[in-house]
Amino acid sequence: MNPPSFKLCDYAVIVSLREELYDLVTNEVSSRTAEEHSVLQESIYSLIHCIYGCEFFEFPLKILYRYSSLNAISGFYYHESRNVWKDYMIWYAKRYEMAEIDRQLYYLAVQKNYKWEDHTKFQEFDPAVEYDKLRRLDGAQ
Repeated sequence: MNPPSFKLCDYAVIVSLREELYDLVTNEVSSRTAEEHSVLQESIYSLIHCIYGCEFFEFPLKILYRYSSLNAISGFYYHESRNVWKDYMIWYAKRYEMAEIDRQLYYLAVQKNYKWEDHTKFQEFDPAVEYDKLRRLDGAQ
């Protein structure tokens, strides 16, 4: 069971991303863009794995859940009440068993509309810490 290679993958969303990535690289070449290209190519390949894996396993759906939660928490949507990230989180929560971190992310994103203001510092984001802060505030009210 092997997912398609980056170059041979024919999933429409991947074909489009691959073409856009190639256009990006041909327009500007430097050591920084080469490194960026490598990181972006690996990200796209990870998406190939998730799409491919959904046919066989539930775990890729968990990855998409976490990805959706980060997008929701970042505020990457047009309408707070109608947003695909939260819709996916709700859909997932109704169908699959969730780990503690998944429940914390659900509370933050869906129930509290929590926003992490600086998405460039996601390495500092800890759902458990933010969850505890909000729960303490809820208890104080």
